[in-house]
Amino acid sequence: MVETLHEIIEGAVESMNDYRLNGSDCHDIASEIADSHTPHYTRDLMLVAANNIVLAGAAPEDIGPAFDGSNTASNIVAANIYDAIQQTILEECEAGQRDDAGWLSGGRAPGFPRKAEYRQRMLEEG
Repeated sequence: MVETLHEIIEGAVESMNDYRLNGSDCHDIASEIADSHTPHYTRDLMLVAANNIVLAGAAPEDIGPAFDGSNTASNIVAANIYDAIQQTILEECEAGQRDDAGWLSGGRAPGFPRKAEYRQRMLEEG
Protein backbone atom coordinates (compact mmCIF):
# COMPACT_ATOMS: atom_id res chain seq x y z
CA MET A 1 0.00 0.00 0.00
CA VAL A 2 1.31 3.44 -0.96
CA GLU A 3 1.36 5.79 2.01
CA THR A 4 3.48 8.78 0.99
CA LEU A 5 3.35 11.35 -1.77
CA HIS A 6 6.92 10.48 -2.66
CA GLU A 7 5.97 6.82 -3.27
CA ILE A 8 3.02 7.88 -5.41
CA ILE A 9 5.16 10.21 -7.52
CA GLU A 10 7.89 7.58 -7.89
CA GLY A 11 5.29 5.12 -9.20
CA ALA A 12 3.94 7.71 -11.61
CA VAL A 13 7.41 8.54 -12.95
CA GLU A 14 8.16 4.81 -13.37
CA SER A 15 4.95 4.39 -15.36
CA MET A 16 6.17 7.01 -17.83
CA ASN A 17 8.44 4.33 -19.29
CA ASP A 18 5.29 2.71 -20.73
CA TYR A 19 4.44 5.81 -22.77
CA ARG A 20 5.61 6.96 -26.13
CA LEU A 21 4.61 10.31 -27.54
CA ASN A 22 2.66 8.87 -30.53
CA GLY A 23 0.91 12.15 -31.22
CA SER A 24 -0.02 12.84 -27.59
CA ASP A 25 1.18 15.98 -25.97
CA CYS A 26 2.75 16.25 -22.54
CA HIS A 27 -0.43 17.68 -20.95
CA ASP A 28 -2.46 14.65 -22.06
CA ILE A 29 0.17 12.23 -20.79
CA ALA A 30 0.52 14.08 -17.47
CA SER A 31 -3.26 14.16 -16.94
CA GLU A 32 -3.67 10.47 -17.76
CA ILE A 33 -0.85 9.40 -15.42
CA ALA A 34 -2.01 11.72 -12.62
CA ASP A 35 -5.54 10.39 -12.92
CA SER A 36 -4.43 6.78 -12.73
CA HIS A 37 -2.06 7.30 -9.77
CA THR A 38 -4.19 9.54 -7.54
CA PRO A 39 -5.80 7.49 -4.74
CA HIS A 40 -9.60 7.51 -4.81
CA TYR A 41 -10.57 5.95 -1.49
CA THR A 42 -10.85 8.20 1.56
CA ARG A 43 -8.76 5.83 3.70
CA ASP A 44 -5.88 5.91 1.19
CA LEU A 45 -6.09 9.69 0.84
CA MET A 46 -6.01 10.18 4.61
CA LEU A 47 -3.00 7.84 4.97
CA VAL A 48 -1.08 9.95 2.47
CA ALA A 49 -2.22 13.18 4.17
CA ALA A 50 -1.17 11.83 7.58
CA ASN A 51 2.36 11.57 6.22
CA ASN A 52 2.19 15.04 4.66
CA ILE A 53 -0.26 17.35 6.40
CA VAL A 54 0.34 20.13 3.84
CA LEU A 55 -1.78 18.12 1.40
CA ALA A 56 -4.83 18.62 3.62
CA GLY A 57 -4.31 22.31 4.29
CA ALA A 58 -3.06 23.79 1.03
CA ALA A 59 -5.59 25.04 -1.49
CA PRO A 60 -5.16 23.15 -4.78
CA GLU A 61 -3.24 25.39 -7.18
CA ASP A 62 -5.07 25.14 -10.47
CA ILE A 63 -7.88 22.64 -10.30
CA GLY A 64 -9.93 23.21 -7.15
CA PRO A 65 -11.15 20.33 -4.98
CA ALA A 66 -11.45 16.92 -6.66
CA PHE A 67 -14.39 14.59 -7.20
CA ASP A 68 -17.62 16.52 -6.63
CA GLY A 69 -15.85 19.85 -6.02
CA SER A 70 -16.89 20.25 -2.40
CA ASN A 71 -14.29 21.49 0.08
CA THR A 72 -13.95 18.25 2.03
CA ALA A 73 -10.60 17.07 3.33
CA SER A 74 -10.50 14.06 1.00
CA ASN A 75 -11.32 16.19 -2.06
CA ILE A 76 -8.63 18.74 -1.21
CA VAL A 77 -6.04 16.03 -0.53
CA ALA A 78 -6.91 14.25 -3.79
CA ALA A 79 -6.62 17.49 -5.78
CA ASN A 80 -3.24 18.30 -4.22
CA ILE A 81 -1.92 14.80 -4.93
CA TYR A 82 -3.21 14.98 -8.51
CA ASP A 83 -1.59 18.40 -8.97
CA ALA A 84 1.78 17.23 -7.59
CA ILE A 85 1.78 14.18 -9.88
CA GLN A 86 0.65 16.15 -12.91
CA GLN A 87 3.27 18.87 -12.45
CA THR A 88 6.08 16.33 -11.99
CA ILE A 89 5.05 14.29 -15.03
CA LEU A 90 4.63 17.41 -17.15
CA GLU A 91 8.14 18.57 -16.24
CA GLU A 92 9.54 15.08 -16.93
CA CYS A 93 7.74 14.88 -20.28
CA GLU A 94 8.96 18.29 -21.40
CA ALA A 95 12.51 17.40 -20.34
CA GLY A 96 12.19 14.13 -22.29
CA GLN A 97 11.08 15.98 -25.41
CA ARG A 98 14.22 18.11 -25.22
CA ASP A 99 16.40 15.05 -24.73
CA ASP A 100 16.67 12.94 -27.90
CA ALA A 101 17.94 10.01 -25.80
CA GLY A 102 15.13 10.40 -23.29
CA TRP A 103 12.15 8.20 -22.60
CA LEU A 104 10.05 9.53 -25.47
CA SER A 105 12.52 8.05 -27.94
CA GLY A 106 12.59 4.65 -26.27
CA GLY A 107 15.07 5.18 -23.42
CA ARG A 108 14.36 5.20 -19.68
CA ALA A 109 12.68 8.13 -17.99
CA PRO A 110 15.13 10.75 -16.74
CA GLY A 111 15.39 11.44 -13.00
CA PHE A 112 13.33 14.08 -11.24
CA PRO A 113 14.23 17.54 -12.52
CA ARG A 114 15.48 19.96 -9.90
CA LYS A 115 12.21 21.93 -9.80
CA ALA A 116 10.20 18.78 -9.13
CA GLU A 117 12.66 17.67 -6.43
CA TYR A 118 12.32 21.05 -4.73
CA ARG A 119 8.51 20.91 -4.94
CA GLN A 120 8.53 17.37 -3.53
CA ARG A 121 10.79 18.35 -0.62
CA MET A 122 8.64 21.37 0.20
CA LEU A 123 5.48 19.27 0.24
CA GLU A 124 7.09 16.60 2.43
CA GLU A 125 8.60 19.07 4.90
CA GLY A 126 5.34 20.98 5.22
